[in-house]
Amino acid sequence: MHSRGKQSLVSSDHLLQFGRGMAIVGICALGALTSQAQATGISNAERHADWPSAEFAPNGDLWVAWTEYDGRGADEVKVRYRSGEGWHEAMSVTPRVGDYLKTGLAIEPDGRVWIVWAAQVSGNVDLYA
Repeated sequence: MHSRGKQSLVSSDHLLQFGRGMAIVGICALGALTSQAQATGISNAERHADWPSAEFAPNGDLWVAWTEYDGRGADEVKVRYRSGEGWHEAMSVTPRVGDYLKTGLAIEPDGRVWIVWAAQVSGNVDLYA
């Protein structure tokens, strides 16, 4: 992840992003790094969410992508962003349910958002965007 002057700590289980008053831990967002910070769930609480990635857009919006699993064998890659108006609805970016793995997120200087994920199709894992 490109840090753009923010402090970052990335581990295999968690992503913490410090800067612009936001932090991402798994699929929860913290409004500020204080003892009063409250985590806000940003994924569907009824489903399993994993493999998050996050990036700030040039306009300051925070974009988060993740893999969502329904518990019955169907994954989707979801994306959601937070602007000054708050969190917008999550959107599915994959064409159909499938066996999806890790996500990656990049944003071009003009604001175009790219989401990359791994998908297992017929026993072979490839990358898609």
